[in-house]
Amino acid sequence: MKIGGAQLEGAAERKELAEAIAAARADGLEVVLVHGGGAQIRALSRRMNIPDEYHEGLRITDAATADLALMTLGGSVGRTLVQALEESGVRAVSLTGADGGIFTARPHRVGGRALGYVGVPRTVRPGLIEALLTWGAVPVIATVAPLDPAEEGDRSHFYNINADHAVAPLARALGCGTVLFLTDVEGVRDGTGVTMEELTPAAAADLRAAGILQGGMIPKVDAALDALAGHPDAVVKIAPAGPDSVRRALHPAVGTRFARAEREEEAGAAGIAPEPEIAPRAMDAHMVRNYARAEELFVGGSGAELRTADGTRYLDFLGGIGVSALGHGHPELAAALADQAHRTLHVSNLFRHPYTEEVAERLARLTGLEATLFTNSGAEANEAALKLARKYQRDAGHPERTGFVALEGGFHGRTMGALSVTSGAAYRTPFEPMVPGTTFVPSGDLEALARAIERTHPAAVIVEPIQGEGGIVELDADYLRGVRSVCTDTGTLLIHDEIQSGCGRTGTFLAAQAAGVTPDVVTLAKPLAAGLPMGAMVVSERLAGVLRPGDHGSTFAGGPLALRAALVFLRLLEEGGLAASVAERGRRMRAGLERLAASFPVVTEVRGRGLMLGIRLSEGAAELKDILYREQRLIANCTARDVVRFLPPYVVTDTQIDEGLGRIEAALESLHTGSTYTHRTQLEGSRP
Repeated sequence: MKIGGAQLEGAAERKELAEAIAAARADGLEVVLVHGGGAQIRALSRRMNIPDEYHEGLRITDAATADLALMTLGGSVGRTLVQALEESGVRAVSLTGADGGIFTARPHRVGGRALGYVGVPRTVRPGLIEALLTWGAVPVIATVAPLDPAEEGDRSHFYNINADHAVAPLARALGCGTVLFLTDVEGVRDGTGVTMEELTPAAAADLRAAGILQGGMIPKVDAALDALAGHPDAVVKIAPAGPDSVRRALHPAVGTRFARAEREEEAGAAGIAPEPEIAPRAMDAHMVRNYARAEELFVGGSGAELRTADGTRYLDFLGGIGVSALGHGHPELAAALADQAHRTLHVSNLFRHPYTEEVAERLARLTGLEATLFTNSGAEANEAALKLARKYQRDAGHPERTGFVALEGGFHGRTMGALSVTSGAAYRTPFEPMVPGTTFVPSGDLEALARAIERTHPAAVIVEPIQGEGGIVELDADYLRGVRSVCTDTGTLLIHDEIQSGCGRTGTFLAAQAAGVTPDVVTLAKPLAAGLPMGAMVVSERLAGVLRPGDHGSTFAGGPLALRAALVFLRLLEEGGLAASVAERGRRMRAGLERLAASFPVVTEVRGRGLMLGIRLSEGAAELKDILYREQRLIANCTARDVVRFLPPYVVTDTQIDEGLGRIEAALESLHTGSTYTHRTQLEGSRP
């Protein structure tokens, strides 16, 4: 729960809050308290003749005000709250973002405007909070935090994180089922001043567009929507502070509850007719027969769950093959796309639109590279990378360096150039001859790669740090560092294909960042626009000027609709706690898969990290995938013939992971019935 500083100014108000928390704990609730302190900072700054300046409800913070914020929030406000809680019989501990590394910050910009020492959470580590909850204490958190080590900027002052902004990523990391914003009003008011009982993302967008949401209510509503997006089943409310505030806030008639609108209601509100009933086979009557699609007709979903036309629900652990990072029916994404559809969908790359630079800037920061070329897919991003490598060598005086070295087991796309650097006869043979000049070497064999470079003098080496289609094969960190060194020494460009492993899928933004390796070029796609077609080629500073006007282009790439979606995704990844959630959920799921592997001999290996995971089977991988789908209603797929691959949406919950592990266990039981191998032990306590 979060409470503002205005509700904490007097001892009586602090006592009311402490008693309300004590009552909630008596009801069996665990409470984490995040507090503001704007009123206290404002009072102290005025006494010191430091002027106040705000932008969209956020205090613009210079160095002096940053020090005041640390002193006030981490000092007097937090300590007096702890005192009030202890006097009410509640054990409590006052914390800042620096304690236990709870938060680190990155500088916050609004509409391109810097706000000084104002930050947003960059990382969230809930370990200390969880330990205090286990101890029976209430963590009392002041949202001032040091600059993250990966960020550039002044480290001599803490950054002031708006307490509302901190709540959603913290709630996501902790898996909170209830998120309360206690304030000095009854809730969110409509245009007539009436408190709204329920607020959907679309309705919130309308209030903002009409100018009804103003000042400090803007970050509260944004934070509430973020919290709802991270846990669609959570109770998320803005409610009044006061006596017995926690219990009152949980009452249906009190405050404003944030809710996901059902797809049919959203469609009706937008004037869209309900979907007609369509026979599944009718959809294939005039389709080219290149997909072996299941018969089910999926018409809707929520989070990591999909729903068929007959109402059957499936747990989606494939996410559209790693695309649907925000799951299905994500309220903030839906609201942003609906808003953009009313503005403009396409302007072409002859003109500018508002989202290009912000997405490119975020990608530069997240990858450690410099410049981005937007594409419509991963294959197109790889095509652009291959063309750039050839032109770079030509411009450098080496027009003969036109070939490529690629790895066995690699997959880079199905367009002609990308297919030519893709390993595997099944992909290549029907369309030969390929574009000439590619040499394949065994993955993990650095000497073979060095010999191939020495022999062929290629334009570039292309590598997947984790081979997805190749069976979730993670390349060794020393090997990746060795490839980087060989490429640097020989003037060969290094292209990392992170179309499947990138964009936070593995717990770091790029999988190769775990090895400390930065390529010359990285290609991204899949989750980048959370379901819309989009890819990107991101390049180092020395390559930013290689492609000039007329060298390469695309009609549709980088359009406002796709980039608006990418902004929603990237903002949630960086500021909404999604990156930390992926790492936490990934560890949970991998631990569960390892327990299954210890119990079922047919599972010979658990592969991957983050939410890019697979189990290798000695036999029956394709059959297990079918059992999961037919009997357990869990969607996965089989790759490299012997690996069942799992790519859940980033918003998958702990409950869904546990449920999924149970379904995988049941499918393994079904698979082994009648087989020659045996189940080692009953998997007691298999679910985390």
